[in-house]
Amino acid sequence: MRLNLPNYNKSDRFLWADYVELLCLTSIDAFISASDMEDRVSLPSRDVFINGEDSENDIHQNLTQDEKRDTFWADVMGVCEYRKKIYGDAYPFESTNNRTLKRLPLSDKNLFYIYFLMSSHLKYFTDDRSVLTGEFEYFSLLSLKEYLGPKAFLNIFGKNSAKLQTQFKGSEFDRFSALAEMFKERMIRTTDDFNKYSTGDGGIDIVGTMDFHDKHVSRILISGQCKCQIDWDASRFSSAELSLAGYMSITQPLINFSFVPYCFRRVGGGWATPQNVSGVILVDRQRLLNLNEQNLDCFRNSKSYKVVKKFITLKEDIV
Repeated sequence: MRLNLPNYNKSDRFLWADYVELLCLTSIDAFISASDMEDRVSLPSRDVFINGEDSENDIHQNLTQDEKRDTFWADVMGVCEYRKKIYGDAYPFESTNNRTLKRLPLSDKNLFYIYFLMSSHLKYFTDDRSVLTGEFEYFSLLSLKEYLGPKAFLNIFGKNSAKLQTQFKGSEFDRFSALAEMFKERMIRTTDDFNKYSTGDGGIDIVGTMDFHDKHVSRILISGQCKCQIDWDASRFSSAELSLAGYMSITQPLINFSFVPYCFRRVGGGWATPQNVSGVILVDRQRLLNLNEQNLDCFRNSKSYKVVKKFITLKEDIV
């Protein structure tokens, strides 16, 4: 296979770290260095992302082009070093001195990490896209169950889940009417407000409640979106209170989650861009793996497990 150079923004070091990891997995030598990466962007037509500044106050703005390139890949490798520390034995690589990345013998825990890595870069896995994304809702649901505990009643609302059946079926009106009933809220739309052929989910993938197991209102409502796309933050409010209020009354507190397979972290563990996390509880790769630590058997029994096993046997074509 060929992992073409992506056009990620220079500032998105977490995405470039993913790219380095994918290259390391497909390297014949199971090894990649910062120098290897510098060679990949040595052509003038590929230097634009290095030449562009992170901001007007970029601390690297006075460096030469070669120095910028060297510093950039050292920064990216620094993200990998951070991941090794935080993921522990779930991380499939050994990182050394911000310069090299080496693939380790792969355990199933490592393969689970690679599943989320692959789901973060679907353009390289078009043949298996539907499997990776379809089961992402399932693993997101398992993580939320672990986080909220047994008192939470959770279900898949998204219509494209490849792993779980859902109680929400039929037309878009039928689906949201059933959700309003579960939330103990009042539907404010009628069938005339919907396209009769629509079976849409409104961008909502997971729903649930945390109540006192009685018939009364006054409890927590839960909604969430699962997104395997770089621009996930642009639609993070599709499962929020304001969006749901277009379908039904919302008279009780609603918590909105976003599940993404990206390791949305910079060195040190802070969010890559904190402003993109406002108004939502973000569950990224780091949190997903932590919460799914007890669910390796579920992963082993998934279709995605076979997809990952197939991928790690492939080697990149160097042209």
